[in-house]
Amino acid sequence: MVRKGRSERTIESYRDHVGRIFKEWLDSPLRELGLDPAKVVTMHDNITQENGPYIANGSMRTLRSIYNHARKAHKSLPADNPINAIDWNGEKRRDTGMGTRALSA
Repeated sequence: MVRKGRSERTIESYRDHVGRIFKEWLDSPLRELGLDPAKVVTMHDNITQENGPYIANGSMRTLRSIYNHARKAHKSLPADNPINAIDWNGEKRRDTGMGTRALSA
């Protein structure tokens, strides 16, 4: 990820998602998830309930990236990313942008 210019914050976020959110799946092959997208849907629902909608969506974006990257090297993985089965949680844009008053002359 460093080679692709990902920020340290992005890398740390991926580490957190994999090590904390997907801890129970660390020994599971990706093929298992690819063949049973319902597991991913259930996990997304559970994360939403336990940690909130934003972390659920964020962790699933991480898993989507991991699966897509693995699929490039391992064509035996199902072509359809299991994340495609998720009904994403709604997210509202943050309203934290800088106004013109906050900009220096």
